[in-house]
Amino acid sequence: GLRARLDAARTELSQLRAELETRGQQQALSLETLERYRRLRDGQFVTALQLQQQEALVLDQQAGVQAIARQLTGLQRQIAELQQLQ
Repeated sequence: GLRARLDAARTELSQLRAELETRGQQQALSLETLERYRRLRDGQFVTALQLQQQEALVLDQQAGVQAIARQLTGLQRQIAELQQLQ
């Protein structure tokens, strides 16, 4: 019933937080790589295409982090609603 739904939501919340942390770490690494690519591009060691691909990867990862953050917000709201029903 209600208790099982609340437990499941809390478990999912924990998993989403872990995923958000992992995605954040991936994003940080991608940003570091992007900065390296920019420096290497100045020395002509990286092509414009490679730099553009890395920029796209960073943006994609940022969108993923934002999507998980939205999911977390929705799930927290759902948990609060379920707690009020108890």
